[in-house]
Amino acid sequence: MPSQDFWNQRYDTPTYAYGEAPNVFFAHRLQSLKPGNLLSVCEGEGRNAIHAAQNGWQSVAIDFSDAARQKAHQLAKSKGTAIQYIVANCSQLGYPAHRYDAVALVYAHMSPEDQALLFPKLYNSLKPGGHFIFEAFSSKQLGLASGGPKQLDWLFTLQDLRTTWPDMHWVILEEAAVRLEEGSYHQGEAQVIRAFGQKPLS
Repeated sequence: MPSQDFWNQRYDTPTYAYGEAPNVFFAHRLQSLKPGNLLSVCEGEGRNAIHAAQNGWQSVAIDFSDAARQKAHQLAKSKGTAIQYIVANCSQLGYPAHRYDAVALVYAHMSPEDQALLFPKLYNSLKPGGHFIFEAFSSKQLGLASGGPKQLDWLFTLQDLRTTWPDMHWVILEEAAVRLEEGSYHQGEAQVIRAFGQKPLS
């Protein structure tokens, strides 16, 4: 995972690195759910968690960057809402069991080792019947200029999600070509994995 200094430098700017509007797929899937408790991991400057809070969710954001937290609180205040924001290494953090009605991972790229630590914790933190919202760059993103890590094993395939979340009921699990317009770092044609799943009730 990139260092805390890396992310603090990225977010220590007047503008929002990935924009102020929520990710399109996240916002679309969220509107199909009844508001409850949301956890958004690797949330950055708050755009998704704040959108959820504006729509009745109790939003908890986690990211490694103090600069991102400061900007997230500023953005939330400007929009007349508030979120809880935890600064931590998400893969090392402990998560309460069966707490959240929805968990979001939007462009949360990290090493396979960190994924192996984080993803089981997130699954356990979902309530039975809770939903998982995911968008990230696919392995086909390499060579495209619209963003994302340059290491293949930090990108995703459909099989990665099937393997990592074997008990999830997938409502949507797809690879898609999209055009991103998310701040200055996600611009242009991109190859992504999009997933929307529900944890079994038992």
